Amino acid sequence: MSKVQNGKLYYQLIQNNVADSKFYQMWYAKAKHIDTVTFDELITHMANHNVGFPRGVVSGVMMSFVDCLLELVAQSKKVQLGDLGTFYLNLTSKPAAKYEEFNAAENIMDCGLRFISSQTENKDNLTRSAFTKAMSFKNFNTLMRESDKMLVDSANKEKNKTV
Repeated sequence: MSKVQNGKLYYQLIQNNVADSKFYQMWYAKAKHIDTVTFDELITHMANHNVGFPRGVVSGVMMSFVDCLLELVAQSKKVQLGDLGTFYLNLTSKPAAKYEEFNAAENIMDCGLRFISSQTENKDNLTRSAFTKAMSFKNFNTLMRESDKMLVDSANKEKNKTV
């Protein structure tokens, strides 16, 4: 079973500027990611983690995983990955006034792949509470020089005023 390890998640403060919200002008933390690991980089990372397989084998397994995942969700199936979570397809649709008036071609606006983390209650699980306990949180602005902070803060006050 996988366990959430100690980590660091950066955040950025965002102001709510929705005038009719009861939280108008209040500030919230939003996760700030410092990088995106590509599929190829993940494969290399896994191969370097002493999984016992060379990069080519890891790559083949991962490509097959993606192919099979897409095949299965396209058959209206959810795909559960143990303690990690579940992939599934989600729909967004416009309402119809009556059941008989609903037309999939007209009312369904889009379909997308979604993921929900595991909700099992094991001591080493990957739920929100497990992540919250395992992570430390650090303001993204602490990574910058003082002169850069003022530029980002003033820009964010204008740009990020909606939540």
